[in-house]
Amino acid sequence: MPTQWEPWLIVPVPSYLETGSLGPVPFREVEWVEIDPAHENLSGRLVAAESMKRRNALIAALDGAGLHYRLADGKIRFDAQRA
Repeated sequence: MPTQWEPWLIVPVPSYLETGSLGPVPFREVEWVEIDPAHENLSGRLVAAESMKRRNALIAALDGAGLHYRLADGKIRFDAQRA
């Protein structure tokens, strides 16, 4: 059953996920995790928002960790079952 959006997600020990109100939960009990990379850090009208930098950094981190993910409706969906 989907849970509410959380402001953070950590892996406290290998094969477990934890959020602000949930966990730690074994990967085997998590179907997928969805990350919304949309984050606007506005520094002024003349400076571009940092949302694309954040998205690219998240994708690079997932690639670097060798995790399987896909893009779905502008969000990054991490398949916990394949971790």
